[in-house]
Order: sequence, then structure tokens, then C-alpha cells
Amino acid sequence: GETEGALLPPETQRGSDPRPVGAPHHRCAHCHPDQSGQHEDAAAEVVFLLDASASMNESAEAASASGGGAASKFRVAWQGIGAALRLLAPQDRVAVITFNGGARIVDQGTCEAVAAALDHDMAAIQPSGGTAPDTALAPAQQILTGSRIARKLAVLLTDGEVPAMDAGAWEKMLHD
Repeated sequence: GETEGALLPPETQRGSDPRPVGAPHHRCAHCHPDQSGQHEDAAAEVVFLLDASASMNESAEAASASGGGAASKFRVAWQGIGAALRLLAPQDRVAVITFNGGARIVDQGTCEAVAAALDHDMAAIQPSGGTAPDTALAPAQQILTGSRIARKLAVLLTDGEVPAMDAGAWEKMLHD
């Protein structure tokens, strides 16, 4: 069976998508024909950098306030990645990198492949240790610079409890 979106509320899972069959699954302007009828290449390389430090085990107040129970910050961020994946195009390439005292590429591939594996792969992660986002720079840069896709995005998800970051290195990654 399909596990995609298994940890998201039923109303946000793909199986309950209210759009007509065949309707575009996203509405971003860069993917739709312009006035001349020409269609831009919509492919993007997206790297999600997810904080997996011990502080991400703490309850996320926003999740608790919504009546959904005391979800951890990690779970809320992970669900956010799942929601973002549903907005991307099938031809987009995605990577999910977790970091604490070190970094690990959890998933990498097409948007659809990563979405299908995300819940299973993320459920095996127990946030622990310190927060060292700089450890995720090398794998993120390798993915982004190694990609032939022109549109590249890096998305950092953290609770903000970051003792130190090399701002110059992050700036370089964004401009390379």
C-alpha cells in the first residue's frame, strides 16, 4: 500500500485531493504557460536541511494549540516537508538532509520517490545531540552544484536553537 502522507492529517493526504483527475497538482506561476503559450522548464533541485538535534524533541506549541496533541518540533518540520513535496512538480528533484552533530542524506531522488519514502525513513530518526547546521553544508553543496537543473533551492528547517553557524559559508552556498 501507499505510505505517502501517512503521518499527515487525512484532509491533507494525496488520496483525499479534491482536484479533478488530471488537474495540475500545483499552481506555481513558473510552471504555467506565459502569454505566448510557451512553457518554462519547471524542474527544480530542492534540498531540505532538517534539524535533528535533541531540542527538536520538544513539543511544538503551534501543533499543541491546534488540538492535534503535543507533536514534537521534529515531527512538525517533517510534516512541513511532506506538505511542501505535494506542491512540487513530479520532475523536481529533492533531497532531505538531517543534521545534529553530523549530517546524513536521508532521501534523495524525484519528488514522487522522496514523498513515497519520507514517512518510513523519517520515522527511524530519533533527534539527539547538538545543533551543528554547518555539517549539512557539504552534502547540500555537493547536491546543488552537481545538479544540471538551473533552479536550485535550499530550505533550512530548525527551531532556531543554533549555537553557531558559519554565515559566510551559508552565503557562499546560496550564491554558488
